[in-house]
Amino acid sequence: MIVRGREHGLTCVELVVALVLAVAATAWMLPVTARAWRYADLEVTANRLLVHLRTMQQLAQTHGVYGLVRMSGFTPDYALYLGNGTQCLGQYAFLPGVNYFDGYLQLNTPNIQYDVAGNSQVGGVIRLVDGPDEADIHLYLGSGLQTLTMGGAGS
Repeated sequence: MIVRGREHGLTCVELVVALVLAVAATAWMLPVTARAWRYADLEVTANRLLVHLRTMQQLAQTHGVYGLVRMSGFTPDYALYLGNGTQCLGQYAFLPGVNYFDGYLQLNTPNIQYDVAGNSQVGGVIRLVDGPDEADIHLYLGSGLQTLTMGGAGS
């Protein structure tokens, strides 16, 4: 259809402007999206570790043997054991980008052991970080209680 000598459609200038706007919007959204993914990875890692701690506590209570979570001191991974470290149930790594605060586990011992009553003699905080975001898993001495607190700029 022709309107006063001009066909409907986009000119080259209009296409370039639309392309520049699309590139600018994408460039603006990439850091925001990457930050959201990093925070999600941190949250998933912290929740998985918390679930594993609670699972080992429950297994110790129900099976009448010690449950052990052996945290690696300088690498972001851990293993689960039943019965004083004799039966390995699995080894798990943190998601990429998630690490301990300052790169190492800040507990007196890397072994979090639950007795047959579900109590642990390890207390402190496991602080996980991914960029400016952090997750704290609090271990309460003598009770076996664990809590998770998410913090940082992404929360």
